[in-house]
Amino acid sequence: MVLNWVGILIDLEGHALEPSHSVIGIGLNLSMPVQAALKIDQKWTDLKSHCKNEIDRNDLAAKLIYHLMKRLKQQQNDGLSTMVGEWHKHDFYLDKPVKLITGQRETIGICRGVNSQGALMLEIEGVLKPIYGGEVSLRGLE
Repeated sequence: MVLNWVGILIDLEGHALEPSHSVIGIGLNLSMPVQAALKIDQKWTDLKSHCKNEIDRNDLAAKLIYHLMKRLKQQQNDGLSTMVGEWHKHDFYLDKPVKLITGQRETIGICRGVNSQGALMLEIEGVLKPIYGGEVSLRGLE
């Protein structure tokens, strides 16, 4: 069972093969109020439910920023190719049936990870298709 507790939004601006700029937003469910939980139409969890100790928001934010900056520096120096193997080790959806939601459209396929350019690789009816961007939400089939 997959429980949603984090969302990542990346807005990338630029041209292919040229420097680009991005805005990265990371949202975490630290402690979900009961009233808010009633409005969620999918399985979810929060960090508080999985931690024995109190979570310090500032400490968590500092650690996230520190590690994000390390990854961005790695990507700047080496590209994504050095991270793809590690991504696949931690990819919950790898080789599983998924539903890709783009706006009002839903596509069913098998998640095959990401490629060295960062595209989601989705196998649809035996054909491997890279998904490079747009408004994309990936969910497991339940």
